[in-house]
Amino acid sequence: MNFRVPFLLCLFVLIAAVIADEYAVKMKLKECFDKELDKRNKEAPRDIKLSDENLEKMKAIVRAEIDKEPLKKHSPEEQKNSFVEMEQEAKKVLPGIPQDSIDMILRIVRAKSMHCSKEVFS
Repeated sequence: MNFRVPFLLCLFVLIAAVIADEYAVKMKLKECFDKELDKRNKEAPRDIKLSDENLEKMKAIVRAEIDKEPLKKHSPEEQKNSFVEMEQEAKKVLPGIPQDSIDMILRIVRAKSMHCSKEVFS
């Protein structure tokens, strides 16, 4: 009976540490993607450049996907599903944005996903 309390306390602290670490990693991933999307939007041709408001909406879509997914290596099928979900959400949230622009942004997200993962996990 006496050893249960310290054991449970240690277990609770360990769980809290893991949750805090995952939160910190996800925050770093979001910051990396935000930075990359800002950079690419500044460099984008005028016809596919997003307004500040729409850029924030796109960032919110990417952030939501990061929050939703567990921190693990994803299979190609899981990656594809994530991008399909982001594309569908972008179509709903950004109805006035041409599909070409959404596709370009998602290509950037896909290309930068490896970069951001390496940056965060190194």
